[in-house]
Amino acid sequence: MKAAELRERIAEAPAELASFRDRIAAVNGAGPDEDLRQDALDYAGEVVADADRLDQIERRADPDRTRVRGEAEELIASLAGAARSRDDAWAAFREEHGEMPMPYLRRQLRSPDLRRVIQHGRGNSLWDLELQDGSRIPLGNGEQIQEPKKVRAALLGVGRPIKRFKLAEFDPITEALSLVAEVEDTIASEVEETLAWVASFLHQQEGRRRSLDPDELLPLLSDPDDEPAWRDEEGRLYLRLPKLARHVTKTIGQRTTVRDLAARLDRCGFVKKQLGARDGEETIKARYWRSPAAFDVEGAS
Repeated sequence: MKAAELRERIAEAPAELASFRDRIAAVNGAGPDEDLRQDALDYAGEVVADADRLDQIERRADPDRTRVRGEAEELIASLAGAARSRDDAWAAFREEHGEMPMPYLRRQLRSPDLRRVIQHGRGNSLWDLELQDGSRIPLGNGEQIQEPKKVRAALLGVGRPIKRFKLAEFDPITEALSLVAEVEDTIASEVEETLAWVASFLHQQEGRRRSLDPDELLPLLSDPDDEPAWRDEEGRLYLRLPKLARHVTKTIGQRTTVRDLAARLDRCGFVKKQLGARDGEETIKARYWRSPAAFDVEGAS
């Protein structure tokens, strides 16, 4: 299928997904009949596949397209069905531990102002605690929220010490986190955030255009971090991640790592590229992340 057809199908998807959600909600809790459920699952699966295929064709992640993919994945997740409903799971938790999950978390984490738990996306998610004042405490990924030391360290970092839990004692806290978590589709907003970081970084750099001729590249590659952002003659942007990571953490004040930035740039359509130039008998090399041609950081195009 051609890119234009895929774009047209994805443009129509939000209305179709909303229609499925409305028809399912109209059943008033009895659950959709099997034909409706399967139709919804099939359609949502096609939307995800179309979005993935268009990402591959265009070699970039489009925020609007990512948002539509997220809506489709949410519908799939809601129809996949768990063994128990959330209400049943909350009731079982209260029966076992004497209180509902959120009050239990507020007490165990010594955070009476805890407003909600946020799970960023599905799969290998990142988890935050959000307080009443809107501030957030990052807890880490799905493995880290199961480790008492990691959660204790996160809370200590904001002046909220909790007791030292043994691993088995901590299991109910992990369960409570999962029961009250609100899933946020952050892939689209993550792309936008990453592009904002890059734009901020470029404002501090000359970002001049350079030829890829080895003779002209040699001075640059000899000390690549002296010029960590530049464009080639086709408008492709080349970035050095250590300097970008330092800018994000120190200037912008956001937590990130080189590995996190690499994953983020990959979702924005960047590719890893090694450049080299001869210096006598030695080849000088440097690694960059390169954008698509004529890359516009404001519009990601």
